[in-house]
Amino acid sequence: MSGLRSTRASSGFTFFFKLRARYLLHAAKALLMQRWMMLVGAVLASPSIPFVAIFLQLGHLSMAVLAGPQGFRAHLIAVFAAQTGFVAWSQGLCRFLRGGNFRPFLDTLPITPQTRLLTAGALLAALDLPLFLPFVIGGILTGAASLSALCLYCMALMVFAGLVLVLQAALVERLIPLCIAIFVADFLLAGGCVTQPVWSRVLCLIGAAGSGAAGFVLAGREPGIGALSAWLSAHRRLPRHVRARPVDRLARLSPVLRVQLRSWLEPESGVGVVLVIALLLPIGLWVLLSVFAYDGRSIPVMIVGMALVSQCSLAPFVALDTAHRRAKAFIATLPLSRSFWIRRDLALVLTVFAPSAFVFVLPLCLHALVSPVALIVIVVSYALLLVAMRSSLRIDTRWRPMASVTLSILWVSFILMEVTA
Repeated sequence: MSGLRSTRASSGFTFFFKLRARYLLHAAKALLMQRWMMLVGAVLASPSIPFVAIFLQLGHLSMAVLAGPQGFRAHLIAVFAAQTGFVAWSQGLCRFLRGGNFRPFLDTLPITPQTRLLTAGALLAALDLPLFLPFVIGGILTGAASLSALCLYCMALMVFAGLVLVLQAALVERLIPLCIAIFVADFLLAGGCVTQPVWSRVLCLIGAAGSGAAGFVLAGREPGIGALSAWLSAHRRLPRHVRARPVDRLARLSPVLRVQLRSWLEPESGVGVVLVIALLLPIGLWVLLSVFAYDGRSIPVMIVGMALVSQCSLAPFVALDTAHRRAKAFIATLPLSRSFWIRRDLALVLTVFAPSAFVFVLPLCLHALVSPVALIVIVVSYALLLVAMRSSLRIDTRWRPMASVTLSILWVSFILMEVTA
C-alpha cells in the first residue's frame, strides 16, 4: 500500500514538473536566451579581461562566505548578501516559474505544497547553475589546502544550496512563513561557518539543515492562525475616527511622470528587479575591487559591470514603449509632437541610470586608476550607450537581445582600447 502511494506521488510530481518546465521553456524562452547571451557577452566582451583571475577571486569570495576566518557577524552578512543575489537572479523569472496565466489551472490540481516547492526548486537549481559555479571553485581551493576543511565546506555548501533553493521556491510559491524558518537556519549556518571545533560546526550545520527541513515539512500548514485571526476580527474595536488615506501616491507628480512610473510599477515589467540589480551590482563590484587591491584588473571589471547595467536599462525602455503602444489611439488625439514621449523616456531613464556611471567609476578615480578626462569620456559615452539602447526597440524581440549585447560589447571594447589605454 505504501509502495502504491509512493508511486502515485512520484508520478504526480513528474506530471507537475513537466507542466511547469514546459510552460517555463515556452513562455520565458526569450528572457532565458537574453540572460544566457548576457553571460556569454560578458565573457566575450574583451580578450584583455583576465577571466581566470576573476573566477579565482570569485572562488575566494565564495570560500570566505562559508569557510573564512571572519566572525559570526561577517559570515551572517555574507550569507544574507549571497542569498539576496540568488533571489534577485530568480525574481526576474518569478512570474514564469510560478505559472503565469497558467497558474489558475495549476491551483486546481491536487498537488501538495511540498511537491510545488520541489518542482520550483528543481527548476531554480537549473537556473542557478552559473551562480553556484564560484562556490564549486571555492571548494576546489579549499580542498587544495586541507581535506578535512573540504568536508566541512562541502557540508556547508550543501546546506547553503538547500536553503537558497527552498527560499527561492518559497518566494515563487508565496509561502512566506517558510522564509522565517530559512531566516532562523541562516543564523545556524553562519555559526557553522565560524572557526571553532569540528563537532560544534557540524552540530550548527545539522541544526541549520533541520530548521530548513522542518519549515519545508510544515509548509502550507498554519495551525491555530486561522482561528486566532477569526477571534481577533470578532473582538477588535473599530476606530472612532478613520483618516482617509490617499488612493494614488503618485497624484502629486506631473501627469507625464505619473504615466511613466505607473508603467514601471506593473508586475509584468520587471523594472523593480532591474533597479535592485543596478543598485547592488556596483556595491558587489566594490567588494571585488577590494580583493583585487585596486590593481589594473579593476578597470575592465567596472567597465563590464557598467555594460551589464546598460542591459538592465532595456527593461524600463520596453515597459515605457509597451505602455505607449497600448495607448496609441488616445495619444494620437493629444497635441503632442512625435518625439515628445521619446525625449521624456530618455530623460527619465538617463536620470535613473546615468548616475550609476559615477558610482562605478568613483573608486577608480579615488585610487588614481582613471584620469578626470577619461572619467568625463566614460560618463558621456555611457549616456550615449543608453540612448542607443532606446533605439534598439525598433528591432524584433527575437533579435533585440543580440543587438543590445553587441552595442554593449562595442562600448566596452572602445573604452578599454581608447580611453583607458
